[in-house]
Amino acid sequence: MNKKLTISILLALLLTLLFTACQGQKAVSGIEITGGLISEYSLNDTPDFSKVQAKVTYNDGTAKNVGFSDLTFGAIDTTTVGTKQLTITYEGFILNVAITVKGNSLDSGADDTVDPSALFVTGTSLPESLALWSTNRGEFKNQTNGYVVGDDNSFYFTLKLSVYSGAGEKVNVTSYTSVSTVRLLGSDTVLTGEELDKYVTIDESKNAFDFTDAAVGKSFIISSRPRDYVEGKEEEMTKSFTVTVVDGYNVYEAYELNYITNSDTFDFSETNENETRTQVEIVDDFLRNEKNATRPESLNAIIIHNNLVIEKTDIPREYFLDGNRDNELYDFMSIFIHALNDTQKTFTIHGNYFAIYSYNLPCVVEEGVANQDNMVSNAQLFRFLVDVDMDKNFDHTKYTTNVKNLMLVDNDPKSNVEANAKKAMLGIAAMKTYCHVINLDNVKVQAFYISIIAERDYHTVNIKDSIFYNSYQNHIHLAANNHCQEDDEEPLANGYPRLTLNVKSSSITQSGGPAIISQTIDPALNKNKYSGALVNISDDTTIESWVSGDEAWFKALSINVLSTNIKLLNPSFLKQNSSFVKEEIKIVGGKQEKLTLMNIVMVNLLVPDMSGGIDGAINQVLGSGNVDGKLIIGGTTVMDMDDSVYNGKPIKYGSPTVSDLKESSPELRVFTTTNGGVAYTTTMGTLNIEEGDISAKSENDFLTLYFYSMAIVFGNYHPVGN
Repeated sequence: MNKKLTISILLALLLTLLFTACQGQKAVSGIEITGGLISEYSLNDTPDFSKVQAKVTYNDGTAKNVGFSDLTFGAIDTTTVGTKQLTITYEGFILNVAITVKGNSLDSGADDTVDPSALFVTGTSLPESLALWSTNRGEFKNQTNGYVVGDDNSFYFTLKLSVYSGAGEKVNVTSYTSVSTVRLLGSDTVLTGEELDKYVTIDESKNAFDFTDAAVGKSFIISSRPRDYVEGKEEEMTKSFTVTVVDGYNVYEAYELNYITNSDTFDFSETNENETRTQVEIVDDFLRNEKNATRPESLNAIIIHNNLVIEKTDIPREYFLDGNRDNELYDFMSIFIHALNDTQKTFTIHGNYFAIYSYNLPCVVEEGVANQDNMVSNAQLFRFLVDVDMDKNFDHTKYTTNVKNLMLVDNDPKSNVEANAKKAMLGIAAMKTYCHVINLDNVKVQAFYISIIAERDYHTVNIKDSIFYNSYQNHIHLAANNHCQEDDEEPLANGYPRLTLNVKSSSITQSGGPAIISQTIDPALNKNKYSGALVNISDDTTIESWVSGDEAWFKALSINVLSTNIKLLNPSFLKQNSSFVKEEIKIVGGKQEKLTLMNIVMVNLLVPDMSGGIDGAINQVLGSGNVDGKLIIGGTTVMDMDDSVYNGKPIKYGSPTVSDLKESSPELRVFTTTNGGVAYTTTMGTLNIEEGDISAKSENDFLTLYFYSMAIVFGNYHPVGN
């Protein structure tokens, strides 16, 4: 070989080696565990690294994902308690990870005097919350619905254990390691391997089941027992439960209800010049700073898993006057508020037969008068709405809120003391809704100031298999308002989406006023006959509301026209021996007094416009305003104020069945019955039958009074003579 060529080759090789040495060889610079590593074991456990996933990075900036089969794991000793060091190796790089070996799978908390080797389990039972779920069902109309869990976070199935020490003393166990299985409902095959991973991840140390998206819509039987101290009694100690998985977030604490708040309805800057945050931002700061929590990125539903008692510390302090939790809530505050939009058109609360109690919030106490001082707070516990642009062609049926199998309980408002009028009625409403479809299915609402306030047209409220019981004011407050139509637009035809209430197979009883009040908020905007509320009650629904007209809230709200007429009617109807009027004896100042009560199903009335002063308001109430609305009970129309003109004549008083009486005196009260009978009175002491007969023909007859811009529907109308 040519000597010069040999030197050249050697020189090239030398330069290559020098260049490689300067550049450095590609090597692993780090290992990051991305999932599947179990960091806690109990004594004598067999370590399982089969699900470990990791990200490997190199010194040239590249990276790749590796799994169990690519990694090398060192041994850890689980025969002794303590923190152990696990080595994980890949291509010569070593990662050290701390692994904890716990002394016992039955943790008795801070009691270090208990010898873990001497514990034994004598019995197991379902979690306390599920025992409560079973008990609560007895208070609902429909008691057959199954238990649902969400797929967004873990469902905890921690059994209640009876544990004793070797000395025979009962030990309070705070945590334990479980052994669990999962089966599809209807199958005897226990899910394992990839089939199990497809539907759920089980964390035995936390007794937790984290279901996947693939599990949504399916039902499973989950079974669990303590892992230790049940040798020979494994089957006896195993408890099973059936769950159906839905798309949603599991809620265990009251403060987690703030997760649903995604809209701003209260301007805090108006009450605090230093406040620049929105309501959503205030909630996010509260969750982060006071609860060390973050709202879920998406929330299609929440699933309740225990009775929740809301304390002041469970909601932002900014909701209280001057941010002081010793003060009242701000007036008209929406505590938990959720808005639908074009990204999310459906939202559901699955109650699982559990209850949400709000009696510890300001303005409410568990017993007696609602408010605790003279501050005003017409707040709502929940508010459901839509946040989209609306015009007269807005389709509200595309947006739906569902509330299922949930109990809402507030104070017990039985006090009607006049001195407490302002305080007693200024509590909180259970719900306020508008401009979409809301379905209340198997819901119980008890002891609120108002059970539900439904505002605006383009809104449908469906109540099914539900119980509304004991409200301080009316149970259902309907506020009709044609808010989507501009002044220069032509009225819509018969398809106008009026505010509609449908009630089926439900019970609405014991309210402090008419069971339902339907109001026309702004008659000037009601351009067609269908703009008033439509109320449709099934014949298997019970409505009963005994009212005297002396209730404190009448004075608190200054509804003197309504209360005065109720009291004026009593003497007249007592003469008819009507079953919708009853008398009770009450004790006032140590003396007996007779209290006359009337069963008022619904009042349809105009809300006076006070902007023109008291004279303008009086003119509206006395007939200048056209009030629309219709009530149908069991398929029979018992109130119809929709027609503004009958036989070419304007209707001031309501029903077209009394058109021949429209030109009578302004003091005239016109009555109609379900069977078409018509009567009127000008003295309130005598009923003058104009046509037909106002005596009841069946137990389902109702009597309706049309008076000025008002209609009152009385239930259980059974007079036996004139």
